[in-house]
Amino acid sequence: VGPVEKKVHLGRSRNDLIGTTLRLYLASCIKKTTEPLRALIKTLIKISKENQECIIPGLTHAQAGQPILFSHTVLAHAQAFTRDLARLDQSKLKCMDTLPLGAAAFAGTHLDIDLDQLAVSLGFKQACQNSYDSVADRDFMIECLDSFSFISVHLNRLCNEWIYYSSAHVQVIKLPKEWSTGSSIMPNKRNPDILEIAKAKCARIIAASFEAKQIYSEIIPSYGSGLHELKRTFVRSLDEILQILRVIPHLLDGCQIYQERTEVALSQNHVLATEITNYLTSSHGLSFREAYLKIKIDIEVADSKGLQIHELEPYKNTSKDEWFKKAIYSKNNSGGTNPKQIEKQLRYLRECLD
Repeated sequence: VGPVEKKVHLGRSRNDLIGTTLRLYLASCIKKTTEPLRALIKTLIKISKENQECIIPGLTHAQAGQPILFSHTVLAHAQAFTRDLARLDQSKLKCMDTLPLGAAAFAGTHLDIDLDQLAVSLGFKQACQNSYDSVADRDFMIECLDSFSFISVHLNRLCNEWIYYSSAHVQVIKLPKEWSTGSSIMPNKRNPDILEIAKAKCARIIAASFEAKQIYSEIIPSYGSGLHELKRTFVRSLDEILQILRVIPHLLDGCQIYQERTEVALSQNHVLATEITNYLTSSHGLSFREAYLKIKIDIEVADSKGLQIHELEPYKNTSKDEWFKKAIYSKNNSGGTNPKQIEKQLRYLRECLD
């Protein structure tokens, strides 16, 4: 552009330009992350609808507790990911809340520019309130990494659960051949490689959030070259999170539920014990503690006979299927495992996606 080129740096600095372009860049990256996360939620909704009648033992401490619809466990993950969507939206708003342009190196610009109007025209909420802070502000970047970290936490929990359910001693879930591998020496094995690799990547993303805070905290206000390293941390985390989100829905959608294995799981560990305890409180006038202690003794008797609690007198007068039906349908409070509540949860998730 000839002589004009010598004028383009007037009243501005790399510092405020970098701060501005970083905010615009991160806002666009969040949009790239939002779509595959929405696709994951849609996949979980699909899996839930396809398995609405499947009952499994719900877990606490990785131990079988009470009967629950498999759909309920799947939608629990979807619920967590909707919170992540909300965090991403908030992170995007944070990126666009303040315009650094006009802060120059750190003292502000001497040019007579309407920075508030410039902010609006570039899609920002407002001009910076303190130029010394604005050029070095990377809170928005760390908040975005925190959002990635939360997604990774929830992905890790999902991977852990499905690795557990697909393990040989549980085998409620069958992994798809397209998204798992066999052993190099043991022909009887199928390994959850994708889930395991995803877990390792999640660990790196979670650590990146702390790494960014540490880098940022070491820089004396206002600006410092160490801030450039934050972009390396961010880009690495973005690549990792996108890789996971693009793959996991395909793996989950390709899994099959072993109905016969869920029957086996429901025939162990006295999973109807709580339901029968509740029955004694409602039908026999016992307090919960009295009923709890009675069932605890009955479980010991059942174990000595190689039976499940519902196979003892007088509980076996009610069929096993009827006990399970009571266990599921009695949980009709908001968020419960009753099929009507599952439908309500599905409607809520669809509204979140809309």
